Amino acid sequence: MKITKRQLRKIITEEITGTSAQLMTDEQLLEEGLLDFLGGLFKKMTGALKKVVDAGVKALNPGKEANTHVAKAAEKISKKYDEKIEAETIGDLDLENENHHRVLGMSQIPYSKVVSAEALDLFKQADAVKDWTPKSDSEEDNEAWMDENEEGITALMKAAGTVLGMLRYYYDEIDLGGGERISQFQKAADSFPDPDPAAVCKWTMDACEDIVGFFGSIPEAKPMAKEYVKIYKAAEAIGKKVAASAKEQQKEWAMARRAVGEILNEDKMKITKSKVRSLIKEAVLKESMQALRQQRADLLKSQYEEVSSNTSYPYGRYRGDVRRTTVYKRMDGQPVPDADFELLKNHDKQERIEGGSMAALGGINTTTVSDDGLTMTVKYYRHTAG
Repeated sequence: MKITKRQLRKIITEEITGTSAQLMTDEQLLEEGLLDFLGGLFKKMTGALKKVVDAGVKALNPGKEANTHVAKAAEKISKKYDEKIEAETIGDLDLENENHHRVLGMSQIPYSKVVSAEALDLFKQADAVKDWTPKSDSEEDNEAWMDENEEGITALMKAAGTVLGMLRYYYDEIDLGGGERISQFQKAADSFPDPDPAAVCKWTMDACEDIVGFFGSIPEAKPMAKEYVKIYKAAEAIGKKVAASAKEQQKEWAMARRAVGEILNEDKMKITKSKVRSLIKEAVLKESMQALRQQRADLLKSQYEEVSSNTSYPYGRYRGDVRRTTVYKRMDGQPVPDADFELLKNHDKQERIEGGSMAALGGINTTTVSDDGLTMTVKYYRHTAG
């Protein structure tokens, strides 16, 4: 897939108002390109996928199990540290007290295993997706790809939802002592991205790091931290597959970012709004021409067959000038549809606009339809300078 108009506009905006490509590493540009590509791809599905994430949040009910193991954990910590702790619920704990903090950590281990098992099973379902990018950015290819991979995609979103649900539980339903402890999890939960695979995998990994960072500091809660490390690794594995599927898009984004950066940051060049508009128009025209060439080629290959083709070299084969006349007819024998003719005429027109006064140096096409409408003639002409 090639850079789209939307992406090009965003690249120029990023270069002008954000971080210049000249200050970014190749890895950062590739990641930026991946997130933009998949973000654009999944934008239309945001509403539906957010419902799946919400379902993942609601699938688990940590509040129901929150106090189940508190009394037993309090008994064990009391014996180990020779401090009497009487607690039946989390509300009975003073989390400013180190040993009470240990009770909290130990009491959450059993349910963390439930969360981990659920999330890992969902990640396993997501792993069934063979390719995380459609053949092209056309609506037809997007729909076909989504239909084929819907189960895996929704499983990934639901897996992230389980982690989101636990974060909300920790900061909203358990008093973790206030201050940084609450804000740490709340900030992570509030930063949940629009649901596209790359962003969701990255968010899940970051969220697991936050949870491990908090509970992993409690020796008695290390088994719980290990469960979230498992989730982190599962999200990381899917994230790598997503990135591998979109390598072409990442490279194109990075190349475009670098190119635009060089133009806009050239020391001797003062960039005005009119110049930026001109650059956008020029680049969009080029991208549009590439799309038209592909559409034209696909149409002729899939719907038409050659009736005849004649090529001549007015000044000799090695002079470079070429004249070619090719006649096509539809494979089904029907008249040439107006839509097909318009597509080829539009291609010919854009070809001339892009090439300007020297368009013929690169080769130009002229398409006509016979009076009976059954054949289409394409005349190609290219000449050399001098």
